[in-house]
Amino acid sequence: MKRILFCLAAPLLLLGFRPPASLAQTNVAPTVEVLSAAMRPGTTLMDIFFRVNDPDDATVKVRALAFKDGSRNFANVIRPVTFVEGTATNLGDAITTGVDHKLTWDIRSDWNIELAQVKFEVLCRDSRGLVPISWTTIPATSNTTALTISTTVPSSTEVLNALFWMYADRDPWLSASNGYLRGTAASGIFSNEWLVSGSSPQLDAATVFLYKKMNIARASFAEKDFAISARSSITDRYALINAVERPWNESMLGSDPRATTSTPMSSRWVQHTYAGGAVTMSDRYTGLMWCYYADELHRHTLLDEYSAVNMTHNDALTSCAEYYYAGYDDWRLPSLSQLHPMYSYRAYFSGVQYKFWSSSYDPPSYPWAVDMSTGSALWWNPGYAEYVWPMRGGN
Repeated sequence: MKRILFCLAAPLLLLGFRPPASLAQTNVAPTVEVLSAAMRPGTTLMDIFFRVNDPDDATVKVRALAFKDGSRNFANVIRPVTFVEGTATNLGDAITTGVDHKLTWDIRSDWNIELAQVKFEVLCRDSRGLVPISWTTIPATSNTTALTISTTVPSSTEVLNALFWMYADRDPWLSASNGYLRGTAASGIFSNEWLVSGSSPQLDAATVFLYKKMNIARASFAEKDFAISARSSITDRYALINAVERPWNESMLGSDPRATTSTPMSSRWVQHTYAGGAVTMSDRYTGLMWCYYADELHRHTLLDEYSAVNMTHNDALTSCAEYYYAGYDDWRLPSLSQLHPMYSYRAYFSGVQYKFWSSSYDPPSYPWAVDMSTGSALWWNPGYAEYVWPMRGGN
């Protein structure tokens, strides 16, 4: 006889971004109260009794997930589908709040294993969006229209919870295999892009993926600059992948009007060529632009005071700030959080086999570098001579 141990997870709650004006601004997120859970003796049926509490909503959406061996990640996720004795009706889009509900899951039908531990989660959502976002509106000027832009971005936990909800909801934009959650062809520019590995989201891609799902747009760097010039709470054009309150439109993502040709190299990357031979790559998710030749500054140094050799950290900072390439003069040294993920995309670039400086310090006296031959982040002596990979804010 099949033996299944179980533990009942804390219920997953999904908050949301600012609700429409028609909703009360004090809208409270729903919470799940698990009343009891037990395996029926001699069977593979699990009985779960739960209640959803929500003072604002008479009904909410409810879904369920389970996790093999009690580990909450996409390597172990199960979507329960076989609920018996009429209890499947207690999952859906209009589940009554404030009353007790029962689910009876026939584990054997969904998971063919003899002995294991399983964690069961009840997920719920009200009318809020997938992730919480705070907004600020900047009034129009004589040269610009009004702009409503986010002042925060979802946390890693909020992004992961939203993706678990979408997976439980059988969203056609997502598929899971071998521990990875990826976008499908239905997700457009996120097709085959990994969003979560195990329980670790690729935060830039996953955040913008959720923006698209919520039909809000990623802010351009021009919009961020406008917010900064208006002395809003946004002070750094590179710190956050902000959203703007307008419909999603991916047709312009990764474009560059100065380029003579623009060629998509993948769902994420677009390669641009320019008169004079310059080549860049645009990241459609983050809006960042990189030199296609990672060692470009070393191959064709345009500053008399720097030779085409490796640079100390101070020289790297200066050379990027003064670099002119592809018609742009706003290049900079990437931060560690921007540079380190580029190891996963090195196949789209040339000259990436070196150690490259980042602009990040930790602690302040020593900067970080990334060895692109191994993917290792290194706490490095600033006097060492390493390579420089310029980056800028694009579309």
